Amino acid sequence: MRAKWRSSLSACSSALEKGLTRADIVRDAMFRQVLGWLVCLETNPARLARFLNFGASSFVTSAQGVPPAMLRLFVFMFTVGISLGQSAQPRSGNAPLSADAIMTRVAVNQDQSEALRKQLVCRQHIHIVTRKSGGKMMREETTEYDVVPTETGTQKQLKLLTGRYWDNGKYEDFKGEPVPEADSWDADYIRDVRRCLAGEESRCKLGPQLFPLTSEEQKNYDFRLMGQEILRGRDAYRVGFVPKNKNAFAWTGEAFVDAADFQPVRVFTRLSRHVPFTERVMLGTNATGFGYDLEYGRQGDGAWFPISYGTEYELQLFFRIRRTVSVTMDTSFEPAGRTAAK
Repeated sequence: MRAKWRSSLSACSSALEKGLTRADIVRDAMFRQVLGWLVCLETNPARLARFLNFGASSFVTSAQGVPPAMLRLFVFMFTVGISLGQSAQPRSGNAPLSADAIMTRVAVNQDQSEALRKQLVCRQHIHIVTRKSGGKMMREETTEYDVVPTETGTQKQLKLLTGRYWDNGKYEDFKGEPVPEADSWDADYIRDVRRCLAGEESRCKLGPQLFPLTSEEQKNYDFRLMGQEILRGRDAYRVGFVPKNKNAFAWTGEAFVDAADFQPVRVFTRLSRHVPFTERVMLGTNATGFGYDLEYGRQGDGAWFPISYGTEYELQLFFRIRRTVSVTMDTSFEPAGRTAAK
């Protein structure tokens, strides 16, 4: 018995030295124990039946009647099945981390990524559509921006603006500024949304951050670890977040964090609060489905930048205006020198 304990302690110490987690050690021990039971079944079924407290003579009789070759096949199939089950689980090879520990690393990396992005040219392709509640399109605009680094910061350049809108029973196309029917609700709202996404001056309050997970933004949120999954073929932590201020209109949602690089892979959100009841009833104003899905892409130097954004939500304003708004934005990055050479 003492020899068995020494053997177990030695195996445990060896596993810890290899960096295995407690869950890995327990799973491996269970695997070895089950495999030992199956081998015991092949050599002495009656002994295993007593050990498992089955005690049924029918079990012993039926097991004794199975050819050894068949039992060996069963042992092999069971072993392969458990091995495949183990390999399907995301494993980082490190001790489990808390949500705060994960997000602290993400904050450091995102701060570095933010600084690196300011040295690159960012190309933004934005498409916005507004529709009436019945599905009829009222207006759509497509814009392309270049955000170019300068000595004092960045400069935003509008490279393309095209669109169409419903006017007197037909659609009218347009290109460039000034846009037609600029004072209409749809044109005014679309202009605010695209300026918000591009980081220009607008009335937008929630959009510019897009929850970039930097250290400054993380101060406003609480986090909890929801699990670990495989995303795009890589291990990823799934972290939920809610605003610290429960009365604030902010984002709540989930972030998938790459387990190796500790960078965001995907973030999706919704508003942390509903529009107050009095505003919905007395003012006829509401927003449903308001949130976004943000995808990050790994760059050649290991940095992760946001590469796509998407959302669709419904607005009701003062009993008069009802719109479904669809927004997509794709971004790409390249060195500033390459753009200057074009």
